[in-house]
Amino acid sequence: MTRQPTAEEWDAILAAFEGIVDLPENMQEAAVAATGLLPFEAGQLRRLLAASRSTGVLDRQFPASQPDPDNYASIAPGTRIGRFRVDNLIGRGGAGEVYYAERAAGGFGQHVALKLLRAEAIDRFASFDFERKLLASLDHPGIARLIDGGTAPDGRPYMALEYVPGATIIDWCAEHDASLETRLKLFVDVCDAVAYAHSKLIVHRDLKPSNILIDTGGRARLLDFGIAKLIDEATLDRALTGHAMLTPDYAAPEQLENGTTTAATDIYALGAVLFELLTGNRPWQTGGAHVPSLLRRILDEDVPVPSRVATASSPIAPSRIRGDLDAVILKAMRRNPDQRYISVGELAEDLRRHLSSMPVKARQGSTPYYLGRFIHRHRWAAAVTIAAIAAILIGAAGIAWQARNTAIERDAARAEAGQLKALNDAMQLMFRDATGTTRQRSMSVREMIEGTTRRMIRTLPPDSPNAAQTVTALADLYLGMENNDDAKVLLTQALKRGIGRSDPVNAARFRLKLGTILATEGRFADAERMLASADRTWSSDSVRFRRERVETAGAKALILRRTNRPNAATAVLMDNLVDAEENYVNDDRNLAARYASIVTLMLDTDHFAEAHNLLSRADATLTQTAHPHSEGALNLHRLSAELMIRQGQTAAAADIFRLLIADRRRYFGPGIALAVDLLRFARLFNQVGKPAKALTLLSAAAPMAIEHFGEADKTTLLVRAAQIEALIDLDRLTEARALAEKVANPEQHLDSDTLALARYRRSRAALTFALGDPTAARNILITADDAAAKLGKGSREYFLRETLPIRRRLSRA
Repeated sequence: MTRQPTAEEWDAILAAFEGIVDLPENMQEAAVAATGLLPFEAGQLRRLLAASRSTGVLDRQFPASQPDPDNYASIAPGTRIGRFRVDNLIGRGGAGEVYYAERAAGGFGQHVALKLLRAEAIDRFASFDFERKLLASLDHPGIARLIDGGTAPDGRPYMALEYVPGATIIDWCAEHDASLETRLKLFVDVCDAVAYAHSKLIVHRDLKPSNILIDTGGRARLLDFGIAKLIDEATLDRALTGHAMLTPDYAAPEQLENGTTTAATDIYALGAVLFELLTGNRPWQTGGAHVPSLLRRILDEDVPVPSRVATASSPIAPSRIRGDLDAVILKAMRRNPDQRYISVGELAEDLRRHLSSMPVKARQGSTPYYLGRFIHRHRWAAAVTIAAIAAILIGAAGIAWQARNTAIERDAARAEAGQLKALNDAMQLMFRDATGTTRQRSMSVREMIEGTTRRMIRTLPPDSPNAAQTVTALADLYLGMENNDDAKVLLTQALKRGIGRSDPVNAARFRLKLGTILATEGRFADAERMLASADRTWSSDSVRFRRERVETAGAKALILRRTNRPNAATAVLMDNLVDAEENYVNDDRNLAARYASIVTLMLDTDHFAEAHNLLSRADATLTQTAHPHSEGALNLHRLSAELMIRQGQTAAAADIFRLLIADRRRYFGPGIALAVDLLRFARLFNQVGKPAKALTLLSAAAPMAIEHFGEADKTTLLVRAAQIEALIDLDRLTEARALAEKVANPEQHLDSDTLALARYRRSRAALTFALGDPTAARNILITADDAAAKLGKGSREYFLRETLPIRRRLSRA
């Protein structure tokens, strides 16, 4: 029997092995001789080194991309899977297959990436189905969309995802010799897509360059979102021995140790991708490391400094990486998840700050560093102002100002970290409760949140320092799902139980959120009391609570608008706009919504020049941070068309609508926003005497509105009203009457929106007149005018112009 090394001998052998294994083969023997090991130990060491050079799966080097030696495809070309016809296999993983396929039904061409579980992994059907429902909630221009899903004839579930032609972000940048600025902007777009998914409680867990493509339009697109969590969730050994080999360079240490994966896991992977994008090397592959030492380095060592890895032949010169970008990457890739960026948004913001020559938060900046960044931004004026700047920085006032801002940023970071921890705790409880229950497969995210909320609100200790943050996190989840009713119940119960009495800031946030909800319900007196109570906290420190004051301004403006004070509402929002722009710098959707609110008020009050100027300002601001086809940007395009209509420029408005609808369909697909665009364009066609074109648009808008909000929703009712008017103009009165009879009690669903109510009554007046009762039609039109009288001047006059055709008919009757 061959003698085995003792524990002490193994310790010596392994210590020597770790120091030698990364050396070139022709240098290893001399290194063995220099260890001073006994002959037996040296022999064992040579055997280990020889094994490390063998071709076994665990012992070979990882190539830049891992080809699949097995080209077996379980689906033959031409096979029909749901609505799609399979063309060829384009990828194969440890538990999944990906096929290039095209739509075989529906009358139009569409190519997709069709993903199926491999036959041997069919026992994971339930997990696949649950993840597919989560993926269906992702609707972002930077993420390849889930188009369809179902079950293949052999019983395997499948997903059809948008097929994105293009090159990986690494290859694209190499082919285009991309500058540092271009690389960082593309990477920030990727961060925005990941941040959006995190807001939907989905973690990618497999971020790497091959999952990030730059499409033919030069836009970054993220692929396989959530799929790694679904079909490749396995131990390290299983991942390494399967065909879908794990590439450790992008895997966070907690993944390799089979620990808990969170948003911080994706942040680590993003840091690794940025490392390669700038240096041309993967973080742990410098020098062709073998797997055993590679894993040891990831788990035990800090990431090498990127600027020291970069060379003269790297994509970006070391001098341009050194400093800020070193700090950003190293912070993103810290071994301890708690020491990385708090969120992907914070990582992206640091890169935006670097692009703008602002100090990045990853660096513990001294006064010379901040001064250096200031001089770089204002280098032409620096020679004149340097003395004054230095005096301010070393003066007591400057020190106090910097200390105060540092304290504010520190408190904000702590608050955000606390909220994220509260949210993470709630999510862990939610999914733990769902796991193993007989309803797991059928439970929706909303049902899980509701169940968790009911338990937590009864059991949270009112005086616990974490209770208020937990309630705030859950309330934000409800509000993010536009579930105001349950958010209101949660916040009301929290205040009733006294949660937050030891945390006045979070208690004020309860009242702010509750006041905003009450304002949307039309309970203005109650809303104002809640907002006033919260305001007493915000007024204690207007700088520290700037974001809260921005949100309060939005709620106050809503009350003013709904109580027929549009000029006052506009003033409140304009006075607060600079603060909103600063606070929403990483929140394009909310910033665009704030611009849209103000522009709408300006249109309502006939301030067209001011609306035009604000739209230009919005475009300039959002162009710096937002995707040009983001949801917020497209909503502002809709308002630009509305402005054109109000100014009588219908042809220009029609051009905007055509581009807007095409972009909305391309980047977001069917949905309520597209339904609103189609409705507004159709109203324009009705107005210019082209009812047939209007009816075509409305036929597409109606099913979207009904699917998302039901027959009784305001948008659906307005689509019905426009359809009725188009049918009347086409002399299809029987259809118009039948459509009107389908709508039950519309007035009760429109009483909170006077313009919508006025428009619906106008359609009823037009139908009543067309059916031969002019007297009744006049009376209904009077009620429409009564509703319109509550509008601002601009909207009231526009409504009257829209109503001119029916008024002329009635005057002749």
